[in-house]
Amino acid sequence: MSLSNLVSTLMDVPIGYLQKLMPKRIILIFGILCIMGSMVIFIMAAQVTFIAFIAVLIYGCAYDFHHITMTSYILNISSPEEYSQSLSQKNVADSLGLLIGLLLATVINFITFFDNLPFVFILVVSAFYLLFITVIFDQAEYDTSLDQMDSDMVLNKLSPAEMASGLKGFFISSAITGLNKIEESAESLKDKMSNKNVIILKQVQPTMAENKESMIEGMKDSFKSLFHIFTPEPQWPLVWATSIAMFFSLWDTFVSTFVLIYVVDKVIEANHVNPMMSGVIIALIGMPLFICQIPFSKLADRFGKPFFIYAGSLISSIAIAMLGFSTDLAWVILAGMLASIGYAAAFPAVQSFFAQKFQQYYAKSHNTNEIDTNVSAGPLQTIVDFGDVIAQIAGAALISIIDFGPTFMVLGVVLFLFFAVGLAGISLVLKPILEAGESPVKAENTQNPPDALPPAQAPASTA
Repeated sequence: MSLSNLVSTLMDVPIGYLQKLMPKRIILIFGILCIMGSMVIFIMAAQVTFIAFIAVLIYGCAYDFHHITMTSYILNISSPEEYSQSLSQKNVADSLGLLIGLLLATVINFITFFDNLPFVFILVVSAFYLLFITVIFDQAEYDTSLDQMDSDMVLNKLSPAEMASGLKGFFISSAITGLNKIEESAESLKDKMSNKNVIILKQVQPTMAENKESMIEGMKDSFKSLFHIFTPEPQWPLVWATSIAMFFSLWDTFVSTFVLIYVVDKVIEANHVNPMMSGVIIALIGMPLFICQIPFSKLADRFGKPFFIYAGSLISSIAIAMLGFSTDLAWVILAGMLASIGYAAAFPAVQSFFAQKFQQYYAKSHNTNEIDTNVSAGPLQTIVDFGDVIAQIAGAALISIIDFGPTFMVLGVVLFLFFAVGLAGISLVLKPILEAGESPVKAENTQNPPDALPPAQAPASTA
């Protein structure tokens, strides 16, 4: 799995570049067809390792096609002030799918002897999803903000029934287009332009006119942009965000790959619990991801993402280390839930922080006055996938050498070091990519940038 993740990691930036060239519906359909193909290969593999590896490789690449395209779509329809909120909704959906998959796999393994039933199930679900994307998905600009969430809901002052009702109303209303925000966005843009401090948010429309040579050059340029945040002149806000995002991606994969084994092999046995409860334990550990991510992300967008990144990293580092001290069921659930609370606070915020800063860096380094929301999806997924690779290789090595308990302590210490170093260098971490009042266009071109429109003709933000 780590080898297949490594291959898909190398594909992330090219897939991100494809967002500029092809309609998202086409890319999504291709990704779903690849997933269905990988399920067919799994069914036919008959447990042959090499064939199974090919199926895993295809699935990993297909997942990246889908994930990067959805991330790019979300960034396109959201303003930077709403990135955390929008990405948290996607994270909640991803986590819910992961949880449902774990629970279904547990149940299927206990009630049937047909090994290929999970693959058949995914094949059928994928067919319905393909129908949905083909017929219903219209790529409209839906309102992804959380402005309609009541402050009492965010502050947890509502009863569970009122909370459920409010969330239901929110998710229904999120499916309605945000036309009522156009006037507000236009007025905000007008004010910024009058102060001559404007970054035009422009959704770059896909075009099929690119030739092969320009596509290759564009993909090379995207790889260089990701590499150049580290050298020769490190972009410290992006370097710090990369480290934190990579760790939480590592932890995400570590939980789904190894913590389930830890629960089954260690916790269940030590507490004499029915093995069927393993899925329930994992569900309890992951519960804060569903409850906290959306409110936390709203607060992060409102009060500042760095605070939530720092706070979440600190909470998770302590909680992950706590998992190494005891296999007591209550202790494991408590530590796991605390780690999930920290994850819910930090991961959407750091994804948003990276996306926004990388877009600014890309615009500044390419001497343009427009921010392309597509450019950060591929690099962000590259970082996430690389965290997956480290989780599977380093996680397996650490568990084999020092067992689960010390491994949790090592991971907790690593995250705490990221937190401490970031806190010590906070002036570098919070250093802006663009200085106050600075356009992405370089200084020598700010007077009359060649591709900038006069203020009176500048388009309103599509975000």
